[in-house]
Amino acid sequence: SLSLCPPLSLSFSGKPVIISQEGPVDGQVRCVAAGYPAPKISWFYCELPHTRCSHLTNASQWEQREVATVTVSDSAFGSSEVESRLNVTKGVTHTHYHTLECVATVQGEQAYTLFSISGEI
Repeated sequence: SLSLCPPLSLSFSGKPVIISQEGPVDGQVRCVAAGYPAPKISWFYCELPHTRCSHLTNASQWEQREVATVTVSDSAFGSSEVESRLNVTKGVTHTHYHTLECVATVQGEQAYTLFSISGEI
């Protein structure tokens, strides 16, 4: 009897990971995530320090057009790396928020990292 192996790509799907974060440096923050398929990166901001902004009732999401997102590496069988950069010195007019959250999503699974940006703007 033949036993069929599952498609190789299935073994790589799953939760994304944040593999790098830096900033704010010169008014810019950077977040790199990996996953399969390629993660979708979203940014949220809020006034509360050390808080997952995306979990707040009226979550404020950064305008997608102000975010620079590039796919760093893309493999048919492995995870893809996606880098997202945000310039926190322009765009949002709220000058009193403290926390910026980078959220990477792959098929409903999330990874996140927080940036403290109080006093940067």
